[in-house]
Amino acid sequence: MKRILSLTLLYIAIATTSFAQECKMCGDWVGIYESSKPHPTEDRLIPADHKLYIRIKKVENNIIVRIKDRVADNSAEFWYMNDWKISDFSDNRIILVWDTGIDDNYGEGWGIKDGRRCAYRRDVVYASIELRQGILYFDGGTNYVTWYDSNDKIISTFNFPNHVPAKNVTLYKDDDDW
Repeated sequence: MKRILSLTLLYIAIATTSFAQECKMCGDWVGIYESSKPHPTEDRLIPADHKLYIRIKKVENNIIVRIKDRVADNSAEFWYMNDWKISDFSDNRIILVWDTGIDDNYGEGWGIKDGRRCAYRRDVVYASIELRQGILYFDGGTNYVTWYDSNDKIISTFNFPNHVPAKNVTLYKDDDDW
């Protein structure tokens, strides 16, 4: 009987230790930020709070991040941002990349940028999620835009803060125990 009790206690200790070594950032996180939504009867935007949801899971040695957004009053459907890819991660930080691909909607694939004809542009967004003192921070990222000519040569590049879904959102662990 003592042996069974000892083995049970040992098993609980191992399970507790293993659980404690789980990914610190893993779980569901929710934050609210200010944005806008369509006016219900007019052709304009009105201020509205949005909820940003981030789910982080660790599967073997890989991190999976899923992000969705919704107007906080639930007046619109969720907007899922599943195109983010993990560039790098550590215990407290995840670097995300969103390559929007090639956009060639410039009048039959042509347009003018910096006085030169361009064939297409490519946007790549780099963002980070960081855990500090039990709070998750999503920076929104920076959008890097590159314009190309028909010979795939770079015409112009620039970057700007990305606001999709938002810039600098603070998220808290979504615990259902309160």
